[in-house]
Amino acid sequence: MPVDAASPARCKALLEDKKTPCERRVHQRRGRRFCDQHYDQYKEATSAYKRASERVEGLKKAICVLRDNLHTYLATAHIDSAIKVVKRWQDAIVEEMRLREVQHKRFFHLEEDVGHRIWRQGLAENLVKAEDLIVQLRHQREVVSHSQSHQAVRAPVNTPPRPAVPALASRASMQAARLARERVKLLRHPQARYGVYNAPAGHVDLERQPLADQSHKNSTSEDICLSLVCLVMAVVVVWLLWQAYARWMLYGV
Repeated sequence: MPVDAASPARCKALLEDKKTPCERRVHQRRGRRFCDQHYDQYKEATSAYKRASERVEGLKKAICVLRDNLHTYLATAHIDSAIKVVKRWQDAIVEEMRLREVQHKRFFHLEEDVGHRIWRQGLAENLVKAEDLIVQLRHQREVVSHSQSHQAVRAPVNTPPRPAVPALASRASMQAARLARERVKLLRHPQARYGVYNAPAGHVDLERQPLADQSHKNSTSEDICLSLVCLVMAVVVVWLLWQAYARWMLYGV
């Protein structure tokens, strides 16, 4: 017997206890599976798990960046922040799985939605990845914490002692020290006070006096040069005399 397309059909949704079928009738001509009340609930449940899915996908992008830069986390604070991000991703996955399960059980309990099943399997795999990443981050945190503790123990050995803060001198002691420095300066360099051209009578500038060894060296060099000149002149005179004597012997002049 053919079924009248205009005949009402029963709503295919379950009540909120997820066990009792709805007794309301719907017209198949409208193309709906649910009554008006459950159709609104169906749209609300579908929007809820889709919002959760968008949140999961957004956090998944952050997780990919985190996993690629895992080797750069060398401080416990950075690792703790990364663990919190992974846990938020984990919680979002659990929430999406729960909302999808609620929507599927209430509104598609008569047949299985293959797309929902495949999607839930992917979410379950992401849960395992999140747990593995948390374990890896915790292990890295232990390594970093141990390294920082080791450095903190060795720090007092390598750190130089803090210099003591010198006591502030009184104004009288500072003035006395300044006068003492000026006296020493005058004793060492008298010309610093009197100058070069207005030195007092009888003052001898020891710094401008030539050294004894240097004067002796200069006189010795001059004597050697003078002796060489005299020797050359004597040789020339002897040579001239010899030429004159030779001419006298030859020509009798």
